Parts: sequence; C-alpha cells; structure tokens
Amino acid sequence: MRRRDFVMRAAAAGGYGAALTMLHALGLSPDVARAAPPRDPTVGRGRRVIVLGGGMAGLVSAYELEKAGFAVTVLEARGRVGGRNWTVRGGDRIDSLTAAGQDVTFDPGQYFNCGPARLPSHHHTILGYCRELGVPLEVEVNASRSAYVVRKDGRRVRMRQVVNDTRGHVAELLAKMTNQGALDAHLEGVDRTRMLDFLRMYGALGEGDAYAGSTRAGFSQAPGAAGQGGIALPKLSLADVTDPSMRLAHVFEEDVDMQPTMFQPVGGMDQIAKAFARALDGRVCNNCIVRAVACDATGATVTWREGRDTRSQRADFVISTLPAPLLARLPCNFSAPFAQALRAVVLDGSCKIGWQAPRFWEREDEIYGGLAYMDHEVRFLWYPSAGLHSETGVLLACYNAGPGGVAFGKKSLAAQLASSRAAVELAHPGKSRLLSKPVVIVWRDQPFSEGPWARLPTDSPVYAKLNEPDGRVYLAGDWLTHISGWQEGAAVSAHRAVNAIAARTRADNLTAPV
Repeated sequence: MRRRDFVMRAAAAGGYGAALTMLHALGLSPDVARAAPPRDPTVGRGRRVIVLGGGMAGLVSAYELEKAGFAVTVLEARGRVGGRNWTVRGGDRIDSLTAAGQDVTFDPGQYFNCGPARLPSHHHTILGYCRELGVPLEVEVNASRSAYVVRKDGRRVRMRQVVNDTRGHVAELLAKMTNQGALDAHLEGVDRTRMLDFLRMYGALGEGDAYAGSTRAGFSQAPGAAGQGGIALPKLSLADVTDPSMRLAHVFEEDVDMQPTMFQPVGGMDQIAKAFARALDGRVCNNCIVRAVACDATGATVTWREGRDTRSQRADFVISTLPAPLLARLPCNFSAPFAQALRAVVLDGSCKIGWQAPRFWEREDEIYGGLAYMDHEVRFLWYPSAGLHSETGVLLACYNAGPGGVAFGKKSLAAQLASSRAAVELAHPGKSRLLSKPVVIVWRDQPFSEGPWARLPTDSPVYAKLNEPDGRVYLAGDWLTHISGWQEGAAVSAHRAVNAIAARTRADNLTAPV
C-alpha cells in the first residue's frame, strides 16, 4: 500500500488525529516538543498563516513559517516589535493603563531593558538565532562576589563573605560529625580521611577542623607591598549566614538559568527583535489591534483595526501569541473548553525601575555587574555589565515579581520611586542623591501585555488544553513551556506550533482528493 493511501485510510477511520499519528509513525512529522522546524520551502506552499502578536514567540513563528514556505502576516498592536523584549532609550515614551505616561530622558548611549535582560549559555535556541541573524553578544555579569546582601537595618555583607563563611560553617559541622563517626553510615564507601580532606579544602578549615575565617571571604586589610599581609575579615556567625535575609543570595546564582556564563546583545535586548523584523522584511504590521477571530473547518478569518480602518484577512491557520487573558476577551468562536481554559490563566505582576547615575558602584564599591540582594520590597539592585569605566550607567534599582510585585505595582509612581531610592541608599549610603532620570515599568499596567508572564502550572489541565490547537488556531508563548519567563521558552513554543502546522499541512496534502 502506498503511504498516501495508508494515511488516507487512517484519516477516514479516525480523522485528523489518526492521520497525524500515522505521519509520525512514517517519520514524516518531527517531534514537535523540541525539534527544529522544517526549512523546506515546499511544505507550506499555497498556505497562509496569520500570527497574532509580534513578540518573541510571534517573530520566531513567522520567521520559521516563512522558511517553510508559508505566506505569513504578523499583526502587532504596538508601534514596535518584541513584546516584552523591550529596550527604552532617551526620547522614548512609556504608556500605562492606570498611570501617567513617562518620557525617557536618558543620555545618548544609555538604555534600559524593561523585560528580559540576560541570555543563559544553555538557551541554545535563542542564542542560535542571535548567531544566525548576526546579533552581536557580550558577557552579562549576572553574579558579582563584590556585590552586597543588604539587610533592612542597613548592614551590608559582600557576596564573597556570604558564600565562603557559609561553606566554612557547614564544613566545620560536617567535619565534627565525621570525626565522631556520626556520618559513617552515610559515607557510602568514602572513608573518613577522604571526607575530612575534602571538607578541609572546601571550607578552608583550620586547626582542629574549625572554621576561623578565610581570606576567601575578603580582607579587613588588603595585602600590599613589603610587610603588609592580607588580614581576613572577621567571620560571620552561623546565625548570620542562616538568617532568612540571606536565603535568596545563597541559591539565586545556583539556579541553572542563572549560572554563568550569561550573555546580552550589544546595545540592548531589543536588538534580537529588530533582527527578526529585518529578516521578515515587511511581514510585520505594527499598530494593528486584533478585534476578532472567526474559525471554521478550513481556516480562520482575523479582523483587526489599523488606524481608523478595519481590515480582515483569511488564513489556513492562526498562531496566537497574545497573552491568554487578552485573547479571552476578544470575540472568538473557540470551543467552550478552550475558551474556559483561556479565562483561567492569571498573569503575574513584576516591576522594574532604572535610574541613570554616575558609576559610584564601580569606583567606590568595586562592583562590576551582578546583583545586590535586598531585604526590601524592591528585591534586587542590578548593576550594568556594559560600558564599564564609563562616566554614567543605568542602575536597575527594583526588580520584583509575584505577590510582592503585584503589591508594589499598585503604589503611586512617587511611592515607587521613593522606595527604590531608599533601597539604593541602604546599599550605597549617601549615593541615592546621584540618581536621576528614572524609568518605572509596571508590567500589569503595560498595554497589550498586562503582565510579565503567566502563573500556569505545567501539570494543570489548563496547560494541557492550551498546548493543543482549537480547530485551526494554535497558541505559542513562553508560558506554554517549562521555560516560562524566558525568550527560550517563547522560541521553543513557537517551534512546536510551527511543527504542528507543518505536520497538519502534510497530512492535508496526503489526504486531499487526487
């Protein structure tokens, strides 16, 4: 039996799902969970796809669809591409759903990444696009041992001391237990001598396997010439290193997505989105606000507003990358379970605040990039990695999320700025007066976003439902992956949608009447 006849019989017996299963069995359809999309320009010939949203998921979808031969239109409500991939510079305007707009007044050359601001080295999909599209990268310093952990009472401790004094205390406790034989049943073939040798090295233990402090944690007197030797800082106590204010600092850099080496595009994160827009060469229509989606058995019609005009276009497929709550509000004839799942998605809250300032953190505190961990509602200070030793830079002095981010976003602009300035004063006494030209981003107040990412458990029925098409409408976005909140998630979700459409197109072609 010919392959085409085999698939036709499967389709007749079980519909599209059975035919797609047969395509997988015949090796004609890739694994859509992580596979690269097809770049055979004959796959989508004669088929049109409308992509809703020109953020990263929409741009990747359109780019790959065009490579596979589909005719593509991208409808983006904003006057720019990128969605949450958004970099602001002097002269830009920031609108808000609930507050007054802001004019960005940074000096030339200064910029602020309002959304994503780092690229992990193992996010090979988005890094691969940077390579393919010619987006130059530089190292983003995500972790600095010179940065501070700052308590509410203003006490500052360098990260190097937090890390190394913690290791010392833990190693001392384990060494005591090892010497007493308390761990013998758990050493699994490692003898005491070997374990103690490891702990002494790991924790810089001294006489009697005690931790008395270490120059790894920093110096109270720096080493110098002639007779000036380095003197270690007095060690933090066990109570200090186990204080709840220290917890985030202990683990944040160890998350696999936060480990060095990290990267950033030279000149701002939006260089990636702009590179996609150039490659798509006119396929992205800005200032197009989607108004309705009408689906039927063979395709969908999308209606949008462009200026004062209302336009419509028919397509064989639609990929929506709009935030689920926004799509749920549109007039769409989705199935009841699909529409209900859309309405169940909740967007998180997150805020960022950037200030232009002289680089006092470099000149006086020896901090070059990285994060300061604040026992404060702003959560982080984030120091710029670009332009080291230049006169000024943009200091991020608030980056929060979750319930804290939601609550912070409800404050007035003046209260947000006052809180951010106070956090900088805690970390750098006397320097908050140098902050100027602030920019505040409250993601729940951003038009066409209304949140930074979705709160959607990956084991929920809603997640499963929205990862499957409703008729000829597919969804894509980082929130539909296990890499939520990252551009990598947006890219692999786009790949999955494109692969599914390509497989379905192949199935349609194989089962079409001769």
